Amino acid sequence: MSEGLPHPPLVRAFRAPVPPGRPTLRLFEEDGHIRPMPEIENDLIGLALRLYGGSLVETAQRLGIGRTTLYRRLLKKRPRKR
Repeated sequence: MSEGLPHPPLVRAFRAPVPPGRPTLRLFEEDGHIRPMPEIENDLIGLALRLYGGSLVETAQRLGIGRTTLYRRLLKKRPRKR
């Protein structure tokens, strides 16, 4: 991804600081069943973006995926305009 490309709005939202302590991901629903993988993945990406200050490069490296893949997944989460 070129440095000239703007960050998607979701990345700007994830620049908030991570609360103190060790962040966790919720893997189970309240009824005890495992949450769907897309929900867990979205939460993981959001957590990683907050941990790494909104940096797409650092987040992608830490998650073991390409920057383009991360960017594409962020764009999929964005609400569609009608």
